[in-house]
Formats: sequence, C-alpha cells, structure tokens
Amino acid sequence: MRDGFKIIDSDIHVIEPSDLYERYLDKRYLPHAPTYVTGPEQRTRHNWLLEMPGREERIPQINLGEGFRSVREDQLGDTLDDAIEDDYGPNSTLRAMDLEGVDIAAVFRTWAQGHVSIDGLDPQFANALYRAYNNWLADFCSTDPGRLKGAALISLHDIDLAVKEVRRAVNELGMVGVTLEPNPLNGRFFHDPECDPLWNECQELNVPVCFHDTNVGYNASHHANFMRAHPNPGVMGNTFAFPTGLQQAIGSLTLGGVFDRFPSLRAAFLEGNFSWVPWLLWRLDEQWELYGGGEDVMLKKNPSEYFLSQCVLSCEAGESIAKHAFAAIGNDNVVLSTDFPHLDSPFPHAIETFLGLPDISDETKRKALWDNCVWLYALNGPDLEATIKRTGANALVS
Repeated sequence: MRDGFKIIDSDIHVIEPSDLYERYLDKRYLPHAPTYVTGPEQRTRHNWLLEMPGREERIPQINLGEGFRSVREDQLGDTLDDAIEDDYGPNSTLRAMDLEGVDIAAVFRTWAQGHVSIDGLDPQFANALYRAYNNWLADFCSTDPGRLKGAALISLHDIDLAVKEVRRAVNELGMVGVTLEPNPLNGRFFHDPECDPLWNECQELNVPVCFHDTNVGYNASHHANFMRAHPNPGVMGNTFAFPTGLQQAIGSLTLGGVFDRFPSLRAAFLEGNFSWVPWLLWRLDEQWELYGGGEDVMLKKNPSEYFLSQCVLSCEAGESIAKHAFAAIGNDNVVLSTDFPHLDSPFPHAIETFLGLPDISDETKRKALWDNCVWLYALNGPDLEATIKRTGANALVS
C-alpha cells in the first residue's frame, strides 16, 4: 500500500537462475537445454544461449549491447544490489515490492519465453522447457503465495500439450494466468481455429491469457528480428516490437472472432504502452465496417466492444500522455507494471512516478493499481484482504 492506494503489480519479473534447467528440466532434454554462459559482466545475467535440437548454431538470447547496460547501470546505481546479492530470489523481490508499496504481484518470465517461442522447435522439447520453468516459478512463488502470483508459460507448438499444461499449472501449481508472446509461431496465429481449445481451457479455468513481448524473441515473425542486422537494433527492437506485437494480437482476438467465440475469456496486453489504444480501436472498427462484410468469420459486435469488455492493457509508470487515452475510452481497461527488476524499470520509483502523473484522477489511478487487476486475475476472496492487512501493517512506505 502507498499513499492510501492498495496496489497490485500486473507484471513483475523474475530473472531465471543459471541452473534452472539443470534442476528442473526432464533429464532426457538436458543435452539441448538453454545454457547460461559465464561472461565478464553478471549484473544482468544476459548470457543465455540456446542450442536448437537438430541445428548446429547457438543463438544469443539478447542483443541490446554493452552500452545500454552500462548506461542503465550507472543510472540505477545500487538500486538492484539487493536483488543481485540474492541472485534475484523471491525474498529480494518481496523487499522490492515493499519499497514500491506493492501488495501483490503477478510474476512473469524474462528469458524463458524466448526459449520456447522459436519456430521449428520440437513440441515435446518446448513442452519440457515450459513445464520446467513453471515448476521453478511455483517454487519461487511458494515463498509467499499470498503476494506472489505466477503466470504460467506456454507456447503454441502443440495446442493439446499447451492445454494440458495450463490445466496443470492452474490446478496443481496455483498459477493465476497464462503468458504468451504476441507473435505467430510456426505460422499459427491466435485466431486460427486450432487454437480454440486453448482459449476454451483458459475460459473454463477462469484465468486470463497475457500477451507480453520480449526483445529476445527469435521466431521468424518477431518484430525485433527485423532489426538485428541493421544499426541500433536494440533500441529499434525495443521501440517497435512491444507495441506492434500487442496491436496485432489485439486484432487477432477481436477481428479474428476469438472473443466472439469465448465471451468470458479475459486477456491482458502487457508492457507495450497504453496511449495508442484509442487509435487502434478506431482503426479496428473502421476496417471492420469497410471490409468485414466480405470476411469468412462474422462478428456479433464491433471489435472495440470486445476489447472494452474483455481486455486490459498496461500503462507505463511515467506515461503522462495516457491521460488522452483515459479521456477517450475510460479507465476500465488499464493496469500498471513496475517491470522490476529489468534495467528499463523505474524501480524503486515506479509507483511514486505513476501516482505523481498530472491530469489523471485518483479514481483512474485506483482502478489501474487495484480494481482492474483484481478483475483480470480473479483475485477476490478472503485471502486477498488478509494479504492487504499483512502488507499494510508491514509496509516500508505508506
């Protein structure tokens, strides 16, 4: 809690340990497991390599360059020292939440999404990778399950395997959401009919599907890949991959009829800004009005109506221009993320920065920090109030 606001972080991150797969992966797949390679600078753990089964090349899993890291580390000073000393473990995450005033956090991957979102990956291998990550994440969150709520990692290589993992992750591991990259995989997009069993499972289990891009994506359709052979690939990839991928995913689920077929399915589109939403919704409706009559899948409502009733999108802590989006579409469709402990996170000032934004009402801030996340992750219940009492009593800031 901070300044009287109860706070749920819609999207906090782990940094996966270098021995995750060694400890958690099915032993049959260890020869091909992603490998952490020791380098001269370990503060950000950026030296993951992935050797694809049946291929000889080893694929670097990040491409931001030493300049970015050194500049950001100078800016951050010692703010991440506690996390680094704890090897980014759950206790330092909880202490970081206390510094920000965050009561509860939905916990998302960093590197592991890139490990499973690659075209041509053997489906059984992808399944083994995301099962290993989900088991590790469940152990991470078990340190304080009232405050740490995991988002299960899956991929679209095999829909039946993904459905089984979602069921296991929710029913056995206690996950509150499912996370995917917002890009097609193996030519499969979210509104293709073969994906429907996955959306049905999420709807039946009452968990949202959360689309979250990464600058370490290597599947052929990933937008950052278009930049890798050109100057300034890190900043270009970061600038365009995150919002562009989310915009396409929103189009897939709205124009593609997914929300029409699954009217209780909830979706989140995270870490790609919020301010462009009014334009996108106008564009979707305009294009549907112009061309929808000639398409093969009909909709009962305009695309924007599906988004406004079934979706949220995250706002950045310092996104002052979001006030125009709130004025256009209201405040029911926004959540907030601190993005801790990534180098582009405003930690430890994310919540302070958001609460200080001018021309955005306290009611809008309250909904972004609490109400909309409660709805998204279906967090209502007596345990929620017990957690708030505990964090309110123990908060380092108020």
